[in-house]
Amino acid sequence: LPERINLGKTTLDVIHTPGHTPGSACFLDKKDGVLFSGDTVFADGVGRTDLNGGDGRALVKSLEEITTLPFEHLLPGHGTLGTKHSVVDGIRFLKG
Repeated sequence: LPERINLGKTTLDVIHTPGHTPGSACFLDKKDGVLFSGDTVFADGVGRTDLNGGDGRALVKSLEEITTLPFEHLLPGHGTLGTKHSVVDGIRFLKG
């Protein structure tokens, strides 16, 4: 994947987030403070790691890196909207 995707007036940074799958990625809109998280993390959970290619340790590392990014709004691939707190909750869940 490229490091950045330009969509007219919007630029998305591509963030490699392995864990749910080896090729998982999130897309960060720094201007509006939005993280498009796909299946990496949801408002109320995280992407499954028990399927082929899933890796719980890699997902924890990815989520920890995500918490350093400049966003407040989380738009996951499923479910309701979340916040950066959703990512912190996901880390706690995975670490047990």
